[in-house]
Amino acid sequence: MILFDTHVLYWWLGDPLRLSATARDWTEQPALNPKTILISTVTLWELEYKRRAGKLAFATSLREAWPNLKLLPGVEWISPAAEDWLKAVELGWNHRDPADRLIAALALNRGVPVLTKDGKFHETDSPVKAVW
Repeated sequence: MILFDTHVLYWWLGDPLRLSATARDWTEQPALNPKTILISTVTLWELEYKRRAGKLAFATSLREAWPNLKLLPGVEWISPAAEDWLKAVELGWNHRDPADRLIAALALNRGVPVLTKDGKFHETDSPVKAVW
């Protein structure tokens, strides 16, 4: 199992050539090994927030896309629980982005790495194992 960072889902859906070889392996394998990709529902919030701010070029809202996103092969959508929110606040990590902190907490609480290009996840003080 692995937890996708927000940009990985965005690129998977709209610009897969931006994905690393490792990321492409994960996005191409779900049919062989279902339920191996975790994506946080916080990713929906983050993508829609950025879309509404004009930073992302989605043709439709995430609300409209949700029925199809729920059907992505091999994907399990996870919602943060109280323990995840608390862990995100408690992390001794120099990263201010609340969505990224929550993604890190979700990964830690589930014992999985994060698939991300985000350099903050790859720094030595990162609390999670990150792969790209």
